[in-house]
Amino acid sequence: MHPAAAPLSCAECDLWSSTRPVRHASKVMFAPPVMILVGGVVFGTIAPLLGGLLGAVAVSLITAGSTFTAGVAVCGAVDGASRWLLSRHRQRLLPMARVVSDGSEP
Repeated sequence: MHPAAAPLSCAECDLWSSTRPVRHASKVMFAPPVMILVGGVVFGTIAPLLGGLLGAVAVSLITAGSTFTAGVAVCGAVDGASRWLLSRHRQRLLPMARVVSDGSEP
């Protein structure tokens, strides 16, 4: 991405900003289930191993950290896929490349 001069912007910037609500909805839709799944798996795996108050605190902190990391990863994946689709859309607008020979080949 490039810094656009205020108040001017290119068509790519306009397209990127116009898809912001869709990206936000995708993050809200996909991040919580992944976070719940990761939290459940981590809690179910670590909880039987540690006991007592310190064990409960450790399990809670590890579970919270892993669920937060999973949510950040999903949001990053949504943004990355969105940028990839935007560049693919922009490439589709370019004319097809033609191979031009210099005449030396038969």
